[in-house]
Amino acid sequence: MAAKKTKAARKPSLKIPHQDTDELTEELQARFGGEGVVIQRASELATRYDLRRRSGIPSLDIACGGGFPAGGLSQIDGPEGVGKNFLLNCYFAQAQQIYGEDFRGVMLCLEFPFDKWYARACGFQVALSDYEIDVEQRRRDQISEPELTKAEIKELTTAPGKFYILRGPEAERLLDSIVEYIRSNSVQIIGVDSWDSMLTTAEDRDLEDSAKVADASNIQTRWMKKVQGSLTPRKRCPECYSMPLDFKRFGASNYKYYCKDSDCKWEGKKPYMEENETTIIGIRQVRANLNRMGMRSREYKVGGAWALKHGKLIDVQLRPGEVKRHATTGLKIWKEINWELIKGKAGTHEGKTGAYKYYFDPPEVDFATDMVNWCKHANVVQYIGRKWVVNIEVAEGEDLLTFGSAEALQRAVEEDRELQRALWAAMLRAAKLDHVRYK
Repeated sequence: MAAKKTKAARKPSLKIPHQDTDELTEELQARFGGEGVVIQRASELATRYDLRRRSGIPSLDIACGGGFPAGGLSQIDGPEGVGKNFLLNCYFAQAQQIYGEDFRGVMLCLEFPFDKWYARACGFQVALSDYEIDVEQRRRDQISEPELTKAEIKELTTAPGKFYILRGPEAERLLDSIVEYIRSNSVQIIGVDSWDSMLTTAEDRDLEDSAKVADASNIQTRWMKKVQGSLTPRKRCPECYSMPLDFKRFGASNYKYYCKDSDCKWEGKKPYMEENETTIIGIRQVRANLNRMGMRSREYKVGGAWALKHGKLIDVQLRPGEVKRHATTGLKIWKEINWELIKGKAGTHEGKTGAYKYYFDPPEVDFATDMVNWCKHANVVQYIGRKWVVNIEVAEGEDLLTFGSAEALQRAVEEDRELQRALWAAMLRAAKLDHVRYK
């Protein structure tokens, strides 16, 4: 008879006691909570990536998850003359239209003085100075045009909201000013034009001297660290929203916050965490990629500090495309601008591509064609029974919107603002971006 096999003796399981993580969190809050360290449970963290900044170019905005996200840095890069400044002005213009008198924007000019006339041509209403009005009056007088009327001058010297322009010889101080605007959380969009033109203190010397300390990449790296710190939540009183709060520690894990407002007198462990909603948009020139390893390699190479590369949420690269010229004069009528997301986070991903037409006089994008083409591709607009049918939600008893030709549909989208809004809402639904907000 075969002997019975005995089971191997099971080793006792070892369970090493660990500190409770909730207790550890409370200890850390007591030690560092009043010094600016923010510790939140996942259920308490409320990011603001649902708030986006539109460019007004429908296909690009959809590809970016509804637009550039709030609470972080995005970038527009491309070769010279491709349309980077135009696109940046579009973001400012859209924010201005959405916020009206509550609009707040900042532009850091590291390259050229801000071109206010071009910004206005792009739809961004920037107030002109008295000097600029005098120059325009002289120009009109020289070419025998009528002078600006009082109503026209008032329109040119006022604009919705507030817009600030930063310039100066030292990049460090300018960038520190931008950090303070970000920390204030009171500005919707901050533009930087451009990273490649910054002049640091160490570089502001004779050209024969070699500046090796505090070069542009070093300054950008240090600045990006400050930006990341400025984007963290600010602790406010949950009842009156005052700040800063007093903080007292009573033991290893015992602490409290106190409102300084004498009329409020709130105290507790959970202040209101105000998330930052600033959108920073930088412009960067690109260089030809001389080390391309084949046709699939990128044509252009983006330079700059590694901290900026890794700190970006979205990076849109623009490339020149087809150009349409006037048959007689040879002047450019429009050009095609190709775009690609070479980095995408916060609701999108890299690799998305598209194109739009940019018209020169006046500077504008053919947004209607862009919108219609996207809607056709996503079946928001369908060709049914020899008619173009707009597939949007309509009230009960109303007829579907139909158009007898593609041209009629195109004209309607160009002229009817209600149809534009309805199509945009349908695009967001089709792209599963219903949650996105713009204010």
